[in-house]
Amino acid sequence: MNGADYTVDLTSSPPEQIREATNKRREMRRNIKTTPQAKSPQEQNDWTVEPDIISSGTQRWIIRDAPKYQNYSASQTATRTFDWTVEPDIISSGTQRWIIPFSQSASVCRDNDEFNKASAQYVKMLGSSAPLPCRVDYYESETTSSNFQSKKDEFAKAGIPTKEIWVFHGTFSDENIKRIMSEGFKVGGSQVKIKNGSAYGRGVYTATGPRSSQGYGKKTNKVILARGLVGTEGVHSKTPQDDWYLFMDGHQLLPVYVLHM
Repeated sequence: MNGADYTVDLTSSPPEQIREATNKRREMRRNIKTTPQAKSPQEQNDWTVEPDIISSGTQRWIIRDAPKYQNYSASQTATRTFDWTVEPDIISSGTQRWIIPFSQSASVCRDNDEFNKASAQYVKMLGSSAPLPCRVDYYESETTSSNFQSKKDEFAKAGIPTKEIWVFHGTFSDENIKRIMSEGFKVGGSQVKIKNGSAYGRGVYTATGPRSSQGYGKKTNKVILARGLVGTEGVHSKTPQDDWYLFMDGHQLLPVYVLHM
């Protein structure tokens, strides 16, 4: 064990030394003081792995073989310090859109960060040979954010799991995309007309991979990437086939990105 950083070799250190190092790390994590900050739903991504304490004031998260559907990201604290280099469009009252074209720029900015997160999820699900999107639109909507957060709070209060996943959704018109990104998803058959059938019941049809969603978005050549609140599987969401996810309530989805192919 090395000084105050409590680093041990898990392959050769005796069990008691590993236990001591683990307890020291936990104690240091409890003693790290953080200032709570109000976060929007886009910024409320929690870690699913525990950090190592590398040294006093330094933590490391090891990310390996993450499930393809998992909603993970780099530290949102870092993201909040990045500045946009593009100005947003006002789509409607309370809804802004940032247009981010593909660029080989290495600048540390919010544009690159959001483009990389969206395109990485797309390519990860299709494979490394998949082409990158030519453009990514990032949206912030007061309506969709508020509805999503209210649903998440409702689940938490009722003891329902608040696990999130990334899901894709394709639709046949640009007008539909704009409406979804501003107002949120609607359940076909109760809030809007059913457009593509409801073989597995009413709800919002999505998929963890973009391929099937692209089939429904052929006319637009775009797909929506959204955060999905799974809830209790079989009750609040279903997986009827392959990589499909059917959400019972549109407020369980927060549309974040539109990827242009």
